[in-house]
Amino acid sequence: MTDAARHPETAAARPVRVAVMRLSSLGDVAMALPLLYAACRDYPGVTFVLVTKKAFAGLATEKPQNLTVLVADTKGRHKGPRGLVQLARDIDCDVFVDLHDVLRSKVVRNLLRMGRTRVTVFDKARAAKRALTARGAARAEAVSPTTDRYARALEKAGYRVGELCPLPVDSTLPARHGIPAKKDGEKWVGMAPSAAHPAKVYPTEQLRKAAGKLLEQNPDLRIFLFGGKNEAAALGDFARGLDRVTVVAGRDLGFAGEMALMADLDAMVSMDSGNMHLAAATGTSTVSIWGATHPAAGFGPVVCRKGQRHILLQDNSLDCRPCSIFGNKPCHRVGEGTVPPCMQAITPDMIADAVNAVITRRQP
Repeated sequence: MTDAARHPETAAARPVRVAVMRLSSLGDVAMALPLLYAACRDYPGVTFVLVTKKAFAGLATEKPQNLTVLVADTKGRHKGPRGLVQLARDIDCDVFVDLHDVLRSKVVRNLLRMGRTRVTVFDKARAAKRALTARGAARAEAVSPTTDRYARALEKAGYRVGELCPLPVDSTLPARHGIPAKKDGEKWVGMAPSAAHPAKVYPTEQLRKAAGKLLEQNPDLRIFLFGGKNEAAALGDFARGLDRVTVVAGRDLGFAGEMALMADLDAMVSMDSGNMHLAAATGTSTVSIWGATHPAAGFGPVVCRKGQRHILLQDNSLDCRPCSIFGNKPCHRVGEGTVPPCMQAITPDMIADAVNAVITRRQP
């Protein structure tokens, strides 16, 4: 153990530059940010650098003064072996924390080590994840939360972080894109029907039924539909015939605007997806729907605010879950295009009950 790890309180006194690298994906970067912001708060004399791809640089909203973002241009300046050498030069840090542990980050950290930069690497728990998919979550030991393993890597570098904090947002951004102000007594619920892989997506018509039930049960409720620009038309179809539903996709709010809106939600309903992690990082409570993947893999939503709640809806009776860690493999029990058994067990009533429990602060 380094002296800084034994006495992390002394680390803030040194004028050091700490680079934290996580290139992708959306959810993983979002999980790292509450930890990184908390580190900036706890060590104001240290300059922290988030190294990530351009697509995710905008996640670092309302940055602390001692946080900068360095874009890893893996298709341009930092492409290929020579580009990684240049990236190591551009990072120019005293401490390097690898929160990715892939080929690119391994090359960069080894180059930095040659220059006597102190390096720590987070435990990706590869063996535990293999056991999880081989034996199923009912029989294999759960993987510790990703954010906890991120925190241990930062602590090994000498920076022990206290309580996590929600990401700060610019609350004026949604209004600039046509989102009306929240009325007194109104409840706001977000819904994000999509996910990166089909095996993680709950049937859209069933989710629409849940939305209809919630609107019928709560006259003061408004629902916001989140998704990519290419999903705006489909979300428009989702909203058709439902009162008090606003499509957020296609309004060009960007990460900063969407996260500002998420911070004002009473609950976010999503799959195991980036939107779940974004909402959680802003301190919002979530209701997440899990199919092929499983929170035992360590990818559950982060808790960064007192009173924040996360209800995870899943079928724990199936010994085949998780099919894969990321949900990128088809269900072996059903054909393509058929709703897998793990999703069939989750009903619209279950989703509506969970959301009602969150927004009324009661037990589901």
